[in-house]
Amino acid sequence: HPSRKNIEPLLRGWKLYHDQHPDSVLWLHTLIDADRGGINVTELIRTIGLPSGSLAFTDQFAYFRGLSEARMAQLYWAADALLIPSGGEGFCVPIIEAQSCGIPVLATQYTAMRDHVAAGVLLKTDDPGRSGDFYYVNNYGGEWFRPTAEAIAQAIPVVRQITEDPKTAETARTFALRFDHQYVREHYWKPGLQRIQTIIEGGLR
Repeated sequence: HPSRKNIEPLLRGWKLYHDQHPDSVLWLHTLIDADRGGINVTELIRTIGLPSGSLAFTDQFAYFRGLSEARMAQLYWAADALLIPSGGEGFCVPIIEAQSCGIPVLATQYTAMRDHVAAGVLLKTDDPGRSGDFYYVNNYGGEWFRPTAEAIAQAIPVVRQITEDPKTAETARTFALRFDHQYVREHYWKPGLQRIQTIIEGGLR
């Protein structure tokens, strides 16, 4: 099956966009070889014909070892937007991380992603054939969505425009703070546990 992260349509969409905006650069925060069973990004880039100046990469050793929270924040702050048109996600932490840094997101309007983007663009999934197609994944017993390169390329200028809105960063951060552990503890965990305690104590009387 294709990559769940939809690396291929993302890179093909990026080429369409970059051809019209040659000063643009896509930073790839991923492993670029197939040693661990993933997609061979290096070979895919060569096949698509992306020029070297259109891409940048996270240091592969640092990626494998893990980057600090401070370094990750720097990467987000350096970006105009996070492009993550995944086929499906259970939560997708990077979407929240990016918005917590005030960065808008381009994601797929499917699974958890549709509920986690307050600042950005969602690729529509209700126009099969034009926007992309669903495909069944046997190991998961469900479907993923694969957007077209054209849909991604058309959405990039839109999310770039959102970036220029001075209210975007505040909207993104305000939304993302709802997932901060202290906020979750005070607004969800404590009230929930207190409710459970009340029910238990009421049942023991």
